[in-house]
This record gives sequence, C-alpha cells and structure tokens, in this order.
Amino acid sequence: IKYILELNPTATIGILFRNFIYMEEFIKFFESSNIKFNIASNPFLENIFKHKFHTTNITLSFLTIHSSKGLEWDYVFIPLLLEGIIPSSIGDALNLEEEKRLFYVALTRAKKELFLSYPLSFYSDFGLFKTPSQFIENIDSSFFNIKRG
Repeated sequence: IKYILELNPTATIGILFRNFIYMEEFIKFFESSNIKFNIASNPFLENIFKHKFHTTNITLSFLTIHSSKGLEWDYVFIPLLLEGIIPSSIGDALNLEEEKRLFYVALTRAKKELFLSYPLSFYSDFGLFKTPSQFIENIDSSFFNIKRG
C-alpha cells in the first residue's frame, strides 16, 4: 500500500472486510506505521479510533463490504479470504448465495487493481481460521499473480 501511494499519491485505496470486527488489528498496524486512513462509521470502532474518522484528503479507507456498496477505489484489498470469514460463519445460518453476492460486490469495487489475500492462519474471538475461502476456487487462474511470503 505504501508503494502504491508513493507511486501515485492521489490513488484511492479501499480495504474491505466481511465484518468490522476483523479490522481492528489492521487498523492498529496502519496506525503504528503512521499511514493516514479513514474508517467508515461504526459504533465499535468509533470508540477505539475516534480521531481517525472522517478525515479529509485521505485516500486509504477501511470499510465493511456492506458499506462499500456503490463506492469505488483505484485499488481494493480484500484480506482474510479464509473459510469462516468469507464466507462468514458468524450468525445462525450460512446463506451461501448471499455470501457470494457480497463477495462479488467487493470484487467489483476496484477500478484498476484488486488484491485478494489470506494468511496461513488468523485467530479472533470467533476462533482459528486457516482454510482458504472456497470462493478463491471459482476465480479463473489466468487472473492470479500468486506471491508467497
């Protein structure tokens, strides 16, 4: 992200999450790296990061996929593409068609480039996630530029 902003300081970047609860660690990392960013309104995050909301002239934004509807950025990052996160296992019943629709919404927010990623494992209050999302299997391999490490 720093590289993109160094090359093009006016580039817009969206980092999209399935649920706001997964943003906190990412926000803390960006904050410690002194990278300015916006956070879409959310009562939970507003209590933690009050001074990061609604800043003008910032090109990096953290949002949930739901709140990204109708918006676009030059570059979109979708981290945490892990089974149980995308598609979500939170809630009473998994509605796979709704999860696919939300994933499609996220994919279509990028005007120039889309970055999909997942860690080898991710632990949250909802458990340990370590299996890549089933949605990755449906993406044509000609679109992949796989980098490990």
